[in-house]
Order: sequence, then C-alpha cells, then structure tokens
Amino acid sequence: MAVAYYICMGASASSARSIIVEDMLTGETQIYDQFHARNTAAEAQRCAGRCQLIRSAGRVAPIIIRNCQEEFQHFLTFKEPIVYGRIANSLPEHPLVRNKYILVKDVSDHFDKLNSMATYDTPNVRSNAAGYSVYAMGQPSLQGINNILCKLTQDNMEIIELGSLRDDGCFFFYTDLKNLTCKPQMLCVSHEDFITSSEEVYSRLTFYNPLIRYGRLCFPPEGAPSEADFDSILKLYKVDTMINMCGRLHHLIDKLNDARETLENVTEDYTVDGESARLRFHNRCKRYLERYFYLICFNAYLHDQYGFRFHTSFSQWMRDNPMLYRLLGQLDISERTTKPSLLLDNTRYLVADDHVGLDVLSTKLDVSVSNFRDIKKIPVYGMAQPNKEGLKLVIQRLTSSPKKHPVVLVVNVRDDLAIQCGENTYCWREEAFLDVPISMDGVSDTEIEEKERALKKEIVENNGLQVYEDITQPRRLLQFDTVLTPREMAEDIMRKASEKVLYHRVPLPGDRGLSEKEFDILLSMIYQVEEFCPNGEEPAILFYCRTGKARTTTAMVVASLIHGHLKGFPTGTNPGEQERVSVPNAAFTMGNFKIVSKLIRILPNGPQIKREVDFVLDQCSETMTPMYYHLRELIFSTYNKTRAAKTPSEAVSLKRLSLDYLERYVYLIIFNAYLHAEKASEWKYTFSAWMQEVGPRTGLYNILDSLGFPEFEPPSRFSTMRGRWTFRDNNLPFRGEFK
Repeated sequence: MAVAYYICMGASASSARSIIVEDMLTGETQIYDQFHARNTAAEAQRCAGRCQLIRSAGRVAPIIIRNCQEEFQHFLTFKEPIVYGRIANSLPEHPLVRNKYILVKDVSDHFDKLNSMATYDTPNVRSNAAGYSVYAMGQPSLQGINNILCKLTQDNMEIIELGSLRDDGCFFFYTDLKNLTCKPQMLCVSHEDFITSSEEVYSRLTFYNPLIRYGRLCFPPEGAPSEADFDSILKLYKVDTMINMCGRLHHLIDKLNDARETLENVTEDYTVDGESARLRFHNRCKRYLERYFYLICFNAYLHDQYGFRFHTSFSQWMRDNPMLYRLLGQLDISERTTKPSLLLDNTRYLVADDHVGLDVLSTKLDVSVSNFRDIKKIPVYGMAQPNKEGLKLVIQRLTSSPKKHPVVLVVNVRDDLAIQCGENTYCWREEAFLDVPISMDGVSDTEIEEKERALKKEIVENNGLQVYEDITQPRRLLQFDTVLTPREMAEDIMRKASEKVLYHRVPLPGDRGLSEKEFDILLSMIYQVEEFCPNGEEPAILFYCRTGKARTTTAMVVASLIHGHLKGFPTGTNPGEQERVSVPNAAFTMGNFKIVSKLIRILPNGPQIKREVDFVLDQCSETMTPMYYHLRELIFSTYNKTRAAKTPSEAVSLKRLSLDYLERYVYLIIFNAYLHAEKASEWKYTFSAWMQEVGPRTGLYNILDSLGFPEFEPPSRFSTMRGRWTFRDNNLPFRGEFK
C-alpha cells in the first residue's frame, strides 16, 4: 500500500521540518509584535473616532451605519481600549490583533525557490531524492492543498498523511514585508466563513476523504524539536541518508557548515539588530548542531527499539539515557579553544580572585586563606582559592597538632583558569563582564591544566600586563617576578613537606550540579587515599574553589557521605537524634518537597538515607554562619526570591537556580542510596553504571526529568533535564573556534 507523507509549514517550507528537521528560509514572515503601539485611554478614545470596532462573544455585532454602508463585524468581547500600531513609520496605523500582533501574508514571490507556485499554487513543493513517498511544501492556500491532494490521488497514494509543522497562526494582513511602500491591505470580513484556521482547513479535508489523515507538530523555527515531537515521526530509518535525500532545498549539514564559515569570517565584530554578530552567528551554529545531534539520537533510538516494535517512546528513551542530555549541554566547546593571546589585544584581563567581602568567615588573618572551615568529627575541609603561602599554612595546620593528619589530599575543583602572579591569584575575564567567571563545562583535568600552562607562558613572555586587582577600581599595569599554575603551587609544597601531600584537579561546574561521572571521580579519589593511611589514621581531604562556597560545599558533602560509609556516621543521623528547630516554612527548609517525598518512597530505607544527607549538610553549612550557604535551605529561599524579582530575566535566572539547588539535593540523596547499595562490593560498580541500570527501572530519571515545586506552581522548562542541563545563563562574547 502506497502511503504519502506530506509536510507543510509556514512561508517557504525550506525544510520539511517534520522529517529532516530543517529551518525555514531566512526572511520568512510570521506574526510580528506590535510597533509603536498606543494603549492609553485618551489615545484609544481618539482612535475610536477613526474606526469603530465592536466585538461581541461569538455573535454578529450590531449594524454600524457609516457612509451609508452596513458593516457586520465578528470580534471577541472586549473591555480594554483598542490598541493601534504600524510596522513602519511611513505606514498608517491600524488596529492590532489582540492589541499586540500585526498579521502578515505567509507567501510572497521570493519564497518560492523551486518555482512550484505556477503548478500547485503552493511554494517549494518537492519530494525526497530516493523516491520515497515523503513530500514537503511551504504554507499552501486552500486551493493549493487541493491541488496537491489531486496530484497524490492521481499517483495512487492510498493513504495521505498531512502534517503541519507551524508553531504560529496563519493570518493575512500585510502582503509583503520586503516592500514596505505598500500599505496594509484592508480585508472586508463579511461573514464567519471568510476566516479559517489551519486546523479547519485540514480537518475538513479529512472529514470527507478517508484517505487523508492530519496532524500538527509545533516545531520551533530554530533548534531541535521536543522529544514528544520525535515520537510522532517514527517513519524515519536513517538520519544522514534522509538528510541527503530530503535536503534538495535546505541541507542541514550544508547549513551547519555555511553557518560556521560565516562565523569564522567575522574577523572584526559588529552589531546586527543590536546584537553582536559573532554571538548571533555562534548561536545559529549551535542551533543547527543541536538539530543534527537530535537526529543522531533519534536514529540511535530507532536502531535500539526496532526489534521491540518501538515499545518505548523516544521521550522515555531519552530520559533513560540522560548522558545524551549531558552531551547536548557540552556541544559548544568554543571556550576550550580560546588562546591566551586574548590577554594581549585588550580582549580579556586578569582579575584578582581575592576581593573585599570575600572572606565572610574571617579566616584570612589566621591562615592567609579566605573562608577556611572544617566539619565536626569528619576530616573534610574547604576554603577559597589560596595562594602558595596560604596553601602551605593550611597544610601545616592539618598535619600538626591537634589534627595530625598523616596525609593531606588537596582537591582543586575550579573549572576556570587560575594563575598565581606575584603574591595574588588571578583568573581571566571579559572586560564587559568582569564579575562573570569564564567556565569550561566538561573540561578534563589535563585539558584545563594545559591551558593554565599556556596562560603562564603568555604572561611570562610579556613584560607587564594590565590587571584588575579590584573590579570596582581601574586596572593597573603590573609586572610579576613569579608566575605559578595551581599544580606548580601544590607540587612545590609537596617537594618540601615532610608529610604526604597529594594534589588533584577535578573541574566541577559552578552553574549546575554534579554529573554521575563527577561523583565517580570523587569517590575513586577519596577511596584510594585511604591506602596512604596506616593504623586506621584518617587523611585530611581539602577542597577549594574560587570563593569556597558552592562547588567546595558540594564536594565537601560528597566526601563526608563517603567518609560516613567508610568510618561510620556520627551521632545525629538516626531517628530521634535530630535537633528540633522552629523556623518559618520548616517543612521546605528541611527539604520536604513533594518531589523529594516521592523519591524517598522509591528508595529502600529512604527516610534514613535522607537523614544522613541532611546531617552532613547541616554540619557542612550551619545556617547561622556568615557564609549562609546551606544547600538544602537555599532551595526554598531562592525560589521565594523569584516572586520579588524586578525583571523577567531575573525571575528566570532565580527559577533555574532554585531548581538547580533542588537537583543537587536530589542527586545527593540518590548518591547516598548508591553508597548503601554497593557498599558490600566496595563500590566496584560505578555510580554511573548503577544509575544506568537502576535509574530507568525504578523511575529515578523520571523524577529528575520532572523537578519542580508542584506545591506552588506548574512545571517550567527547567523542570526537565534538557531544560536545566542545556541552559547557560550568560551572554559572554564568542571567542575561540566552533568545532
């Protein structure tokens, strides 16, 4: 039986977006936001004299007699003033649809690249190159879709699947945005049938013709569709092959290469519509790459599930393989390709790590390091970025009385470049974003240390550099006698110390929680250091990041949980041993959210597992300390700040941050459950492998893919793993190369 799959989309349909997931032609017209809108009562009253609009709920409005003509108008009930707008200053004003939108004709002559309008009254009609019964076209008119259906019927197609991929409405008002000398067209709506939606057009075709089926997928104009959209197009079998077959007008791989070439040709940055050209073209490259990535994932799903007759949906398959979302968030590695020469052309500057207000725990006078702290009865410590002298003093404190640790494991968890110049440590920043760290998500320890060596070489070879010792003060030209990387600082101390000192670099992200792989690295490192401690002595585990807060605290909690399973948890983790605290919203500050309660019900001995995590969190970050970085309590306090946010962007940032804290808390509970489950085997089975086996079967990844606060609001885009792990809350300029 021959089945035709026909995909139509807005304007140019340059892509057959349902099958090969490509973009529309540049210049496609959609629904535009209002321009120069007026919305005051006085202005509305003045406008009302020019054009009287009467709307009533689904009924014909009263007859308006004006210039001896009768006008029947259908509009929704309204109480607000009519808002007028124009798309260009030279054009007359007119009422805006829903007081916000300007309606634009979909198809103009320049859209029809394949010259199919003359034959079908539809732009860009085409089939794939392999002869499969998969077709694509631009937005058809009613006559155009009838022409296409006649053609397919003549070709003996027994079933015709119609798919619309638009994510906007279809309307007509302006006929051509390329030629704004034309005035907006007045369309006289004399009866209700004059205006029809896409759903009405296509659904009515299926009503009388049993051969036709219709479905609509709201694909985004750019980037990858959702997993649910992929679930609806399971007719594909090969990705690259289908791209080649269906890409006669718009080849995804070619578009990706073209976008990268355009980006590379921007040697001097300029602005496009108020946006950096480099950033604009860089984002375009990322969107094309994201689409290509999803097609590869979808093809892998097809291979995996073909023998099971696709019993598992693509959405569920992606949830069960979350490492793909991790990879998606790390597709852009451009920052990892930057050159240290950016310091020489006034693009980036060295900024001192230490600043006024950093040392909230007042420890710098004691050990020359900000925010040094320990955990009661657990040999785990944390601090901010030290210089060489500060690191030496801290190690001396940990190895002398009363601590007397035989081994000190120093763990640097920064994922940005750091360097000691003279007596201070510095990182490099963009001049326009001096307060924004430049992180490298997914970077390995060897890669980041290699970049730090290259940065040192650049500094040494130049006689003086402009640096910021305080971002609130002008930069200064400084020359440095000594330049050391963090590893060189530690190794110099290791050579001179009488005790055993070990140094590791474990880059952890500052804007999200730990991945399964990062948990594995910390567990392996901490478990192995026990071998250096004879007679049951305990090693000191010392973490540091730039400020000693977020990443350091998370690493300290992980290390404390591991230590608890190796040596036993102190008093305070068993039922009835917790202190009773009376505070507002105690249920939420104690982490008793609905999503956490659901997790506890799934885990064996779930309440005890949560109590152990809570105990360690309370020990690592007491609420009343000046630092006030208590991971569990930050979940609710950060969420509360969204209600007082001054701008929408601030609210979005706080919402993502609150869900990020919630995810970190959930992962700590799951990790502790793993430590319990695999303790007998001494954790030879990694956390990554355990999650891959247990996560899909028990629904752990379903929980991680639906994080939120159902107590207060419906899910947001950050509720999903994809939404959280691929979001980047910065607008740093594009540097490096797109690879």
